[in-house]
Amino acid sequence: MGFLRHVPALFLATELFIAAIGRLVPALRTFHGKVRRKTLRTAPELYPVVPFRDDIQAHLRYVGTWLFVTGLLVAIPATRGARATLGLVLFWTGAGAWSQWRCGMAYRVPVFNAALGVLHIDTYKMVSTRSSDGGPKANGSQATAGEKHELDKEGGAASPDAKRTKTEDDGKGERQLTIEESIAGPGDKVDGKQQEGKDKEPDQKVEEKATEINTEEKAPKEETAEDVKEALEKHEANGASKPNDTAEEPHADPDVPSTVMEKGILYFFFRPRVNTEHPEEVNDIARSYIILRPMAPDAGLGSGPIGDAGNSRVLALPKKTLPQSGRERYMVFVNRTGTSFETLKNEFLEGEKRETKTKGTSVVPEAVPAAEGVYMLTSNGRESHLAYAVTRPNELGEVQSDLGLKKQGSFVLSTKNPKTPAPQNTQLPEGPEFSKEIQDEFRDLRWQPSKPAHLDTLNAQILFIGESGGIDKAVEPRKKDQKEGKEEPREVLEELEEEDLARMKGLSDSDAVFRDLETHAGQYPDMMTTF
Repeated sequence: MGFLRHVPALFLATELFIAAIGRLVPALRTFHGKVRRKTLRTAPELYPVVPFRDDIQAHLRYVGTWLFVTGLLVAIPATRGARATLGLVLFWTGAGAWSQWRCGMAYRVPVFNAALGVLHIDTYKMVSTRSSDGGPKANGSQATAGEKHELDKEGGAASPDAKRTKTEDDGKGERQLTIEESIAGPGDKVDGKQQEGKDKEPDQKVEEKATEINTEEKAPKEETAEDVKEALEKHEANGASKPNDTAEEPHADPDVPSTVMEKGILYFFFRPRVNTEHPEEVNDIARSYIILRPMAPDAGLGSGPIGDAGNSRVLALPKKTLPQSGRERYMVFVNRTGTSFETLKNEFLEGEKRETKTKGTSVVPEAVPAAEGVYMLTSNGRESHLAYAVTRPNELGEVQSDLGLKKQGSFVLSTKNPKTPAPQNTQLPEGPEFSKEIQDEFRDLRWQPSKPAHLDTLNAQILFIGESGGIDKAVEPRKKDQKEGKEEPREVLEELEEEDLARMKGLSDSDAVFRDLETHAGQYPDMMTTF
């Protein structure tokens, strides 16, 4: 029976140690990632009683250290029965249950742990008293009442103050043709919103075809001291050559729901019209773009730039703006696939100069960032959705509003069957080359719910249908996932949003975007919020 009296205490101590390890050991990616994602939601509910609401890593270290100390106090017989030990057990189990209940999460009732805490004290005292009352001592004499009293005092003595411990915390292929090079005059004609009394200028035609970079004719740009400083900081942070550095943490989310097909980072850019240095309205924009940098569904985000995986996509929006309701259905084209950041910099971000016979030199402006965010491709079996959350800028301005961006939004995505005829103004000279497997899935249907493989096919035509009801349909969970204890799709998006905000904390909006794309913000226009 001597060992059995320690079982409840060891059970609780083990539970506390496991909870502490999940917070203090980032090397355990899956376990630590799961704990971190829950903490992102529960930390605000414990503030200010538990500090570091806005610094999740510091919060994890703080709570993890105290859980470890509490586990030690429970495991050591000399301190197990102290009131301080019971108080710590009650506080941390109660705080955990309270914060999870406030967030609508499944939680463990702390009464069980509290009962164990009381049982530790009573069991220890009871055994000590019996051994005092019974039988002879080692020297053969009987225990006196005074000696019995001393034993009881030892069993119930308060533990000394616990001192808090500190813990330290791919090959390049051939150049792909752009949409502008493939479509003849898609600009405002596709928009259907030509300004009255204003003929289409020859330069507009040039502007719609001019995205291929002419590096020989491009005007050189002076490098400022700020640019040099930024380059040095990046060099020192990442080392001389670390092409595989990435904030992406694989397999960090084992409980990802089955509805999530893909998630990642997205960037909204637009290119002003030819010879338009300072656009003043949407009509001064030639075309808008969405850059998708995909991640695996179960991946998480650590700190620093996302890293170049060579899998980025560029989607071209001929309508320039995003659809807002189910009545608005805009065709979007896959402009580039499997693209590296180096290619994006040379063939997409930068502007160029072109000589025209009518007006001499025409300048195609550089791409301008409008927003950064996170996205998630989901499927409920009947339709696919792209849900997004904007993380930069913090406050959406006139530019974002006019482009149709919201703090959170979603679209229904459908991929067009290339074998069926398309409207005249949406035809491409060269259609997508889907694999036989994908083409067979279309059968005789005109449309299919979009999949990541569709977005990885050059020239694929994707219909974006607006959703005025926000992201509710896009993040609707499946009952099967709920029964299996999987995360809610909304939680996945919100956690990714929090991680994206934290990983580049302290940088300006423009610096964060261009550091992600492995270039210098000083060489390109700043993120615009007002025209």
